[in-house]
Amino acid sequence: MMPYAALAAIIVAVAAFVGGYWRGESSKDTEWRAKSYQELAEANEAARKQQTMWQGVVNETVKNTATEKRRIRNSLDTALDQLRQRPERLTDLSDAPRAHCAGGTGAELSRTDAEFLSREAARANEIRAGLIECYAVMDATQ
Repeated sequence: MMPYAALAAIIVAVAAFVGGYWRGESSKDTEWRAKSYQELAEANEAARKQQTMWQGVVNETVKNTATEKRRIRNSLDTALDQLRQRPERLTDLSDAPRAHCAGGTGAELSRTDAEFLSREAARANEIRAGLIECYAVMDATQ
């Protein structure tokens, strides 16, 4: 009977050891998962806050650029209205070129040429406003 009792005691001891080891591993695994879930939740919250901040910067920058482009278009419309009173391009080329011929300065520029230059200036200003928008977004999101 003694050998069976010793064998039973050894089996109980081994089972207790294995059970304790398994329970400890399970506890450690649960602790590790809880910790990694907490870290993941914190990282997600930080990412959401960063995204919200960046989206606010982008929205504000886009709003400012739209306002600037409206101002540029209004300025162009005003300039084009004023240019309607200018004369058409001179077509009489019979005279030799003179230093002070009609249409030779910006004030005497023909309507067609002045409208073209005004539109090009407005287009350049809109491109510049877009570039400033890109720089502002990139600077804010870095």
